[in-house]
Amino acid sequence: MNKEKVLTEEIVEEIINNLKPEEKTLDFSEFTSSEVSLEFIQDQFLRSPEVYNFDGLKEIPDDFAVKMAQDFDQNSSETFSFIGLDEINETFLESFTRIPYGNVIFHEKFADANRSLFTLNAAKVKRIQEGDYYDDEKWLGFKFITGAAASIISNSENRAGFGSLIEITPEVAKALATLPGYLSFPSLSSIDLASAKELSNYSPILDRPALRLDGLRDLDEKTASELAKVRGKSFMTLSFDGLQTLSEGLAKSLSKFKGNKEKCGCLSLRGLESLSPNSAVHLAKIQHASIALSSCNLNKIKGLNSLEPAVAKALAGYKPNKVGSKQSLVLEGLTEISNEALQELKVYQGGGIFLRGLSKVDEESAETLTLFKDGCGSYYRDWVPDDDTGPTMIIGQITHEMTPKAACILFSHFTNLELNLNELNTEMASLLAAKYKHDQNRMEFGRDLKSCSAEALEELIKYKGEIKLPGIVELDDECAEVLSKSTGVILDGLKEISKDGALNLLKGGVKTSDFICNLKEIGLGCIEDLTEIIPEIADVLATAGGDLSLPNVTEISEDIAKLFADSESEFKEIALDGLTSISPEVANLLSVLNFNKFSQSGLHLNGLSYLNVDLAKAFNSAPFPIHLNGIEEIDHESAVELVKDIIGHGGNVASWATNKKYYLEGLSSKKIGSDTAKILLPLQGGWSSRLITNIELKPLAEGFSD
Repeated sequence: MNKEKVLTEEIVEEIINNLKPEEKTLDFSEFTSSEVSLEFIQDQFLRSPEVYNFDGLKEIPDDFAVKMAQDFDQNSSETFSFIGLDEINETFLESFTRIPYGNVIFHEKFADANRSLFTLNAAKVKRIQEGDYYDDEKWLGFKFITGAAASIISNSENRAGFGSLIEITPEVAKALATLPGYLSFPSLSSIDLASAKELSNYSPILDRPALRLDGLRDLDEKTASELAKVRGKSFMTLSFDGLQTLSEGLAKSLSKFKGNKEKCGCLSLRGLESLSPNSAVHLAKIQHASIALSSCNLNKIKGLNSLEPAVAKALAGYKPNKVGSKQSLVLEGLTEISNEALQELKVYQGGGIFLRGLSKVDEESAETLTLFKDGCGSYYRDWVPDDDTGPTMIIGQITHEMTPKAACILFSHFTNLELNLNELNTEMASLLAAKYKHDQNRMEFGRDLKSCSAEALEELIKYKGEIKLPGIVELDDECAEVLSKSTGVILDGLKEISKDGALNLLKGGVKTSDFICNLKEIGLGCIEDLTEIIPEIADVLATAGGDLSLPNVTEISEDIAKLFADSESEFKEIALDGLTSISPEVANLLSVLNFNKFSQSGLHLNGLSYLNVDLAKAFNSAPFPIHLNGIEEIDHESAVELVKDIIGHGGNVASWATNKKYYLEGLSSKKIGSDTAKILLPLQGGWSSRLITNIELKPLAEGFSD
C-alpha cells in the first residue's frame, strides 16, 4: 500500500522554483492529497505550464474542480492529468460547462466520466446560450452531443460549428439538419449511412450556407449519394476537403449534388492529391455548382497541384443546363499549368476558371490564357455569373518566375494582377508602366521587392497612377532623385534615407509612414519649430501633402497660401493655430486646399479670435472641416454667410458639403443673439451635425439664455 503524501505550500514553492524554463509539465504525481488550492499553485507562476500532473491524487479537491471549470470556460488550454483517482464524483463533472481548448485525462476505467465531461447536453447548451461567447467558439471542445442538445441548438441558433465533434448519431443529424445556416464538422472522421440520410434533408435558408465534413478521410458511395442530396436556398457549399483520393464510383455518387439553380453552389474537394480522367468525367456532370479542387492560402497549397491534359479535357466536357447558373472550376492551388491543359479548357462551357495561384507561366501558355475573358477584376471567390460569351479566367499574379514578355502578355489582358516580384529590371518596369491595368489606376508590389535600380524607377514612374512599393526599406540618393520627378509613389516601408534623399522625395510628393520615416523631419528638421515659411520650404511642404502642423507660424502671405492651394497633393490635416489674423484673399486660397475626402480633421485656425463677412464667405466655400475654436462671437451677417447653401431643401445637407464641419467650441452663449442662433441652429444636432460647439443653440434661438 502506497504511503500517503500531502502537497503543501512549501513543497509547491520548492518544485516551482526548481522548474527549468524549458520544462512544460508541473509534476505533482507523487502526492496523494493536497492541502493547497489550485489557485495558490497557479499564483506562484509567471507563466502557466502546459500540463499539471496530479496522477497521485486519490480524489479531486472541490476547489480544484471550481477553478479548473472557470479557467476552461475562459479558454485556458492547459491539460490536467488525474490517472490515479479512486473515484470521480458527480459534483466534479457537473462543475464543468465547456472545455474548448484544454484537456482532462482520467484512467481508462473512467471512460464514461471522460465522455460525460466532453458531451454537450441540454443543460450545458442552456448555460452557454446564457453566457457571452463568440459563435465560432460556443460548441468548441465537445466531442459528443446528445439529441436533446442538438434540438435546442437547431431551434435557437442560425448556424453551428462543432470543431471537436468526433461522433454523430442519426438522432443528432436529424435535429441539426433543420438548422437555417451553416454546419461544420471538421473533426468528424466517419459518418454512418443512417446519419447521412438524416443530414441529406439539410436545406438551409440563410445566405451562403455550407455543410462542411472536412474531417472525413474515407467515404463510401452510398453515404456520399445521401449527402449529395443536400440543397440550399442560396449559394450552398458541400465540403469534403479531407478526402485525398476520389474513386470513379465516389465521384459518380457526388455528381448528384446540385447547387441553387439561380445562385449556384460549390462542391469542395480541396484535399485531393490526384484526380483521374474517369473521376473528372463524373464531376463534369455536376450542375449549378462550382467544383473546387485546390486552394492557395498564405502561400500554403492544398489539394490538386497539377492538371493533366486528359483530366482538363474531362472537366471541360461539362454541358450546362439550358436554364440556371453554370459550373465553375476552382484550381487555385495550381502554380503552373501546361499549354496542352489550357488548350483543352478552351471549350469549357462553365462560368469561370479560377487559377489565382499560378506563378509559372511561359509565353505560349500566356498567349493561350488571353483567349479567355478577363475575370480578375471580379470579387467572386468561387463562382462567376455567366453571360454566355465564353468562360472567364481569373488569375492572380505576376511573379519573378515569369519572363518579362510572358508577364506583359498577361497584364496587358488581365486587370488587377498582384505584382509578386523579388526583383525589377528596367525592361519589366518599362512594360509595366506602359501596359499594366488596374480598375483603380494603382500598381502594388509585394514585400519581396526590397530594392530597385534608378534606371528601373525611371521607367516605372511613367505609369499614370499610384505606385506602392512596401518592401523597399532603404533608398539611395540616386533613386530618391529619380522619384523627385514622380507622382503617386508610396514607400510605406521605408526606414532609411539621407537628408538630401528625403528632400527629393518630398519634391516628388512621395508618401511614407510618418511613424517609421518622417520625410519632413529628416529633410527639414522639426517643422513645428518654424516661425515663418519661405517659398522654398512652402513648395516642398505643399508637394508633400499629408499632415502639417505649424503652430509657431504667425503670418502667411498670399503667395505662400497660393502654393498650397495650387498643390495637387492631398492633405489630411493642416494646423495653422499660430495665425491670429488672415486676409480674405488668404482665406479664399486656404478654402480650396485639396484635403482627402475622408479627412475628419481638415484645416485648423484656432488662433483666430474674430470672424467677419468676408472670412465667412471664404470659409463657407470650403468642403472640408474647419476648426475655429478661438472665436467667441459671431455677428448676424457673418453667420448668414457661414451657413449659406449648406442645408438644402428638406433639411438635408447639400451634396458638396457632406464632409463639411465647423468647430466653434469657443462660442459664448453670452455673445450670441437669438437671431444669430436661429441662423446657426440647422447646422447643429444629431449624428450628422455640421456645427460642433460647447453650447446648445436651441434655447438661445428661442430667446432663453443659459
